[in-house]
Amino acid sequence: MEEAMSSNLERVKDAYRAWNDSKGGSVDAWLALMGDEVVLIGVDEKEPGLAFARNRRSRDDVVDYLTSITDAWEMIHFTPRNFLEDGDRISMFGTCAWRNKATGKDMECLICSYWRFKDGKCVELIDLFDSAVAARAAMP
Repeated sequence: MEEAMSSNLERVKDAYRAWNDSKGGSVDAWLALMGDEVVLIGVDEKEPGLAFARNRRSRDDVVDYLTSITDAWEMIHFTPRNFLEDGDRISMFGTCAWRNKATGKDMECLICSYWRFKDGKCVELIDLFDSAVAARAAMP
């Protein structure tokens, strides 16, 4: 018997679908998921072209994270492949591809995200991707 999806999982899947369909042009679906006090943990890269990947501490910081990505990169696709749910925690495993606007180089890499919800709002998001592949595309 198939288990019903939680509303958090449905909302996360919808947000990824909107992110891909808009090619990163809309952050509204992400913001609808976020609490005011959300922690976003990135790869915390110091590599040129990956400054967006630093840790963030608020909903406004998440907006900056998302707009920093799309300021520097053009989305080719963002494709979630698998979702795992355990209570208020959701993990997504997929692939994404972007074109660096400064170098014109394309990259495709694995990405995984870990979401933790409290009272229907995301309070923690860990966003990990293959930073070596991205850094190569950002290098002139």
